[in-house]
Amino acid sequence: VTESFQLATTKEAILDCLLDLLVKNFSTTTIAVWIFREADRRYCQARPAAPEAEPMELSHPVVQQLAEKDEPVVMRGKSRGLLVAADPLVRMGAELCFPIRVQGRLVAFVVLGAQSRGESYGTDDCDLLRGICHHVGTLLSHAGLAEERQAAAELEALHRFSVFCLHDLKN
Repeated sequence: VTESFQLATTKEAILDCLLDLLVKNFSTTTIAVWIFREADRRYCQARPAAPEAEPMELSHPVVQQLAEKDEPVVMRGKSRGLLVAADPLVRMGAELCFPIRVQGRLVAFVVLGAQSRGESYGTDDCDLLRGICHHVGTLLSHAGLAEERQAAAELEALHRFSVFCLHDLKN
């Protein structure tokens, strides 16, 4: 897992590596990664990129379950009964939704469809996904901090330049 993410330093690269790793390790009909978009406070499908997929609100039943506890949501019976047929997760054929957290906050989640062998996801699958998602959460946290540090450095450079210009104008 760590080797898969060695060169991934940006959020986009991390999500690309995550999708690639999931495709290599899970034989399933559907794999998708949904990420929280701060601008409109909704979850959008990030990988594979699907502009036609409608965003999910914070009030979505599956999002609420993922946000409340650090456990996967198995999309059978009761969980699936809460959703309408037009729901993006139902249309995708989601079987398992797994949270990705940063500092206790749900920032993304992985959606897996039915396994191609027809089996349900077992403990080993969930343990592997838990490890991957924890690692991705850590990497996304580091990438966010790096972006903030870069923005702060750019703002500091602008501040120094403006102070220099104001000083020259004053003189």
